Amino acid sequence: VVAVFVGDQHGVDVGDVEQTRPGTAGMLGGIQRLVGGFHQVGGAAARAAVDSGRLAEPFWYVDSSLTTTCTDRPWHGRPERGRAPSCVPGVILPDGPARDPDDPAVTRLRQMCRAGLLVLVGPSADVTACREALSHVLVPGTPVRVLAMDEVDVANVLRTALSARDDEIWLVRPDAHLAACLRRPADLADAARRALALARTHRPAYRLATSGDLNLAIDRCPDMAPVIEGLTPSGRGAPPRARPAARTGRGGCRGPR
Repeated sequence: VVAVFVGDQHGVDVGDVEQTRPGTAGMLGGIQRLVGGFHQVGGAAARAAVDSGRLAEPFWYVDSSLTTTCTDRPWHGRPERGRAPSCVPGVILPDGPARDPDDPAVTRLRQMCRAGLLVLVGPSADVTACREALSHVLVPGTPVRVLAMDEVDVANVLRTALSARDDEIWLVRPDAHLAACLRRPADLADAARRALALARTHRPAYRLATSGDLNLAIDRCPDMAPVIEGLTPSGRGAPPRARPAARTGRGGCRGPR
């Protein structure tokens, strides 16, 4: 730095620098104090005076509408420089070695998240109940996996980093950010809706047809009445009703009115 300022790599006095390159004496003085600090106290005081920035700091989504907050794990704000944020919904999932039961080539936790939603279930929580809760809100084909945490966290790295409790259920987004931390499988449905930005009134993916649904279908497609009348929740024929006259055209069906 001195060579750039004054064109000389030999000993340079701060006063000489000020005369040669006005405005640089303060900068050079700071460098001298910094170097002196490293030599005198092993760098502790000097490091405290250096703002190295946070260029590698992951973003967090604690205030996102896609995140379900957890009263047991509140957000305490941005941590001090050099410290990782506490593991709460909205923060990125800590990475570490993992075992993917579906893909032996995947060996890291964050790699497992890329295929879709990932639900990690503690040993005291019910994996089957979590899958059942999601089946009522997710459209068939939605990429989601529900796995026991012990099945994935072979080195106990994840449970330690999360300080995870046995009854906790963690919902993870495809970008490896934590979307929710829950205690009840029934709450997983709302958390998944929120993570996918689905409306609260989103209808279940599977719903049995009612007689009203079948009658509406007959009204719109009279030519299909013989087939539709056999489709009822119980497997018996639909209640008889007057069939409208079939219309000619594309299958005799009418669009929504």
